[in-house]
Amino acid sequence: MRNLTILVAFFLVASSLAQLRIPFLRKTAGTLEEVVLSLEREIESVGENLDIIPLTNWGNNYYYSSVSLGTPAQNLLVLFDTGSANFWVPAKNCTIVACLAKTKYNSANSASYKANGTKLSLSYNGFGAVSGVIGSDSVSLNGFTATGVQFLMADNLALNFSAVPYDGIFGLGFQAGSVGNVPPAFQYFIDQGIFTNPSFSLYLSRTTGYPGGYLILGGVDTRLNNSQFIYYPLVGKGNWSITVNKIWMGQNATLSKPTTALISSGTSGILGPPAVISQILATFPAQLNCDYPNEYPNIVFDLGTRNYTVTPFDYIQSTITGGCTVNIAGVNGLNTLILGDAFLRTVYTHFDYGNNRVGFALPTSGF
Repeated sequence: MRNLTILVAFFLVASSLAQLRIPFLRKTAGTLEEVVLSLEREIESVGENLDIIPLTNWGNNYYYSSVSLGTPAQNLLVLFDTGSANFWVPAKNCTIVACLAKTKYNSANSASYKANGTKLSLSYNGFGAVSGVIGSDSVSLNGFTATGVQFLMADNLALNFSAVPYDGIFGLGFQAGSVGNVPPAFQYFIDQGIFTNPSFSLYLSRTTGYPGGYLILGGVDTRLNNSQFIYYPLVGKGNWSITVNKIWMGQNATLSKPTTALISSGTSGILGPPAVISQILATFPAQLNCDYPNEYPNIVFDLGTRNYTVTPFDYIQSTITGGCTVNIAGVNGLNTLILGDAFLRTVYTHFDYGNNRVGFALPTSGF
């Protein structure tokens, strides 16, 4: 009877699939229980109004996709960053070196553009500054469109941005953490009722290229989690920061007291105060051998309810010169940990605005 109920439920929701922008992937038939489990997962996945955005994974350093601005649409590539809250793209009048290879937004070509004129400057750790003026226009993500979205039209980029494969940055943080108190772009989608669930989730793959991960706006896709989510309350309401109780390197704990950690998809590795990071690096072999990453230790983050393990295969990355590097660093003046993509690849993460929490689940192998 249970199997029949699931099958009936499946046919009831099938008629609504055409109205949802969710790829329905048929799976190879197996046992009846495997088929039922597959149907359960797909029924749960279409229970919310989800926008599933495939991401390009550039060398396990950057995860990005396209965004459309204006009328008619102008397509640009953006990095989706949970560590910041502002949305910016290079403007047509940006003629400096860092903009030469970028696709640039031209406000004069958009019928839905509205001028604002407020000047704004943003600073990104390790990259430098971005500056320009605020404007507003329609923004579309994989077919879902919000209107009147404010964003920075940058006419000046730090030279470091010339080396990245994306054009701009789409901040997914909170307005409380936004420079200039500009509402985050995703907030417009929530306020305009485009997504009824005020949350999103992020699945980052270790496989480079496309698709190398997924951003799911409007909730979670249960085909990507292999366990239940465990949730952690945010520390304050300005960003996606949680509490880390201890960091274990083997039998040794490196934190004398709990500290905060920002969950940042815009950071490729793991950053922190030099005093904390130096304790981690002190346990590493003196010389990095790219052929034997398993000689390096696992890093275990104790979040209280559960421990999360980052392996050397996640924090040791290849370089364009054919070598490799340890993507862990201490940053002077930084008073919090930043858990970037090296950590996020080990989990499927639910960023829940509505309940001010972050949830982690074990990831599946993808769709």
